[in-house]
Amino acid sequence: MRMIKALIFFHLSLSICYGGGFPKSLVPVSDADTVKESKGERRAFGNIKTDPLQLILSCEIPISFEVYLSQRSSLQVQAGYIFPARENSVRRGIYESYGENGNASTDGMFYYRNCPYNNDGAFDIKTEFRMFFNSVTQYDGVPHKSPYFALQFMYKYCYYDHLSVYLGSPYSYKQTESKKSSIYGFALVFGRQKYINRTLVTDLYGGIGFKISGINYTILGISPPQPPSSPHKVGQTGTENITSLYLSFGLRIGFEL
Repeated sequence: MRMIKALIFFHLSLSICYGGGFPKSLVPVSDADTVKESKGERRAFGNIKTDPLQLILSCEIPISFEVYLSQRSSLQVQAGYIFPARENSVRRGIYESYGENGNASTDGMFYYRNCPYNNDGAFDIKTEFRMFFNSVTQYDGVPHKSPYFALQFMYKYCYYDHLSVYLGSPYSYKQTESKKSSIYGFALVFGRQKYINRTLVTDLYGGIGFKISGINYTILGISPPQPPSSPHKVGQTGTENITSLYLSFGLRIGFEL
């Protein structure tokens, strides 16, 4: 009897020392499930992504960094630089010829001073606090999707210098001016983030909100000269505050860290 107990004790000792723990048959069911999940799950620190769709839509190259705060929440910060639209491009045509007599528009969605394509350069920062419907934890080798909603806050600075547009009705004139603009936006965003092959991340999203644009401009030249009764004069400066619709959508692609 003592010999049998000694053999059992010796077998258990070898299992613990060389097998990494107790045999699964001796582990309670709940603990065995925990061991299995801990080996099957992989939790990353966060991810880094870019959005190639924005390069096509708005001439922007954005980079976003997302940190997982918990299994169902994260914080994402995105920074992007926006290049000016090319001469004779469709983007420039949106603000150059959507007004009266085919001139630049002076109000509405395509108002030339507030058009997102009318810049010599710009950068923006977007911050999102995200809440996921499913856990962001990924199982090794298993694609995992997680829908989410987010609160997005945006700041954008843009400018142009010595921009010339054609204005006026019924007679057109060319006005040259400079502009500096600060834009603040807020949007509710809904999306779906997918984790593939342990590292690849895709993020399809869309959101709607509003933005407030503060525009400072200076008129540098008018040709041909306008009559004294004209409200626009060379050297004139002004400030405009515009509230408008803010849309945020795209497809980010990146990898986990």
